[in-house]
Amino acid sequence: MADAELWADRSAITHASKLKAHMFMMHGTNDPRCPINQARDFRDALIADGKKEGEHFEYVEFSDEGHGSADIAGKTRSYRLLADYLERRL
Repeated sequence: MADAELWADRSAITHASKLKAHMFMMHGTNDPRCPINQARDFRDALIADGKKEGEHFEYVEFSDEGHGSADIAGKTRSYRLLADYLERRL
């Protein structure tokens, strides 16, 4: 298998149409490990597959974050959003 085929096979974007459960995504726009375009491309693949934001998934971007929150205020914000999501969905 060529590298391009291997990457495509293992990419979440390739398998976006298989999403069955509701999904919550948080992503920092300054993430050096996983660039924001990867999260946006996955979100866009879900939408292209007919899934609706809010109904099938939720997506949040943090313009002031990288790969995770570096300070207590950012961590608190992330955990509050996650707790709110879980309270609504479980």
